Amino acid sequence: MRREMRHWRPRATIRDALIRISGRLRRSGARGRARVIALHEVTDAARFRRRLDWLRRRFEIVPLGDTLADRDTARADVPSASARPRVALTLDDGYASWAENAAPALIELRLPATFFVSSGLVGLSGDEWRAFRRDRLRRTRELQPLTAAQLAWLGGQELFEIGGHTTHHADLASIADEGVIEDEVRRDREALAQLTGRPPRWFAYPFGAPENIHGRAARIVRAAGYEAAWSIVPGFVERDADRFALPRDCLDLEADEEIWRARLDGAWDGLARVKRAVFGRAGEVVT
Repeated sequence: MRREMRHWRPRATIRDALIRISGRLRRSGARGRARVIALHEVTDAARFRRRLDWLRRRFEIVPLGDTLADRDTARADVPSASARPRVALTLDDGYASWAENAAPALIELRLPATFFVSSGLVGLSGDEWRAFRRDRLRRTRELQPLTAAQLAWLGGQELFEIGGHTTHHADLASIADEGVIEDEVRRDREALAQLTGRPPRWFAYPFGAPENIHGRAARIVRAAGYEAAWSIVPGFVERDADRFALPRDCLDLEADEEIWRARLDGAWDGLARVKRAVFGRAGEVVT
């Protein structure tokens, strides 16, 4: 299969160079601590399987809820120097490639994962799907959405959980009408419960940078019945972390292992804060 050509992105190239340098200069801060990985589509099954093998050699891969358990105990405050660092795997949006490429590898290796789904894309096709992908997901790749059957199958696997991601992949901070925010959050949770047979416990904010999250949205997410919510601001899951703005590392499967190692050691955390302070944005667009 011909590999998809990637556009050169100067900002991403500079970012990755800084991450490599930071990763080589700093000592790992990951021992005995937990992080959460955010992925999107999985178009290359072999690459995904290799990255899972790489991860499980270096980390304990745990269910998403376990990172919260660590946050709520002393283990998060005083990490053991000998404890293996822990990561939880999450995937955002709702792509057919999850069922086709990601889930078989996860099931074979007995690795847990959480899939955050925008229920409004499930089963779309043709012009409706192209418009949703372009306008809602802001994606340029030729991707396919989950079908209802694929989502039900994922939700029925003991290793997996389905989480909420709003109905239409909405940037909640950009919505002035509180009723629209409530509708996006509640209807998505109701639809996912109907499609999978279980109401989701976890929520992920679409786009997920600080400018895409505000206190009003977090309050509505909590009131809808969710137990916790995740951003895509990089960081360890610390004891004092806001339960409705928890950190995640938005990673690219096409990035090399050195970038992943540095990111999961915390090499991008401080740099991301500097970027946010200078440019006012910390979100990363995956294309």
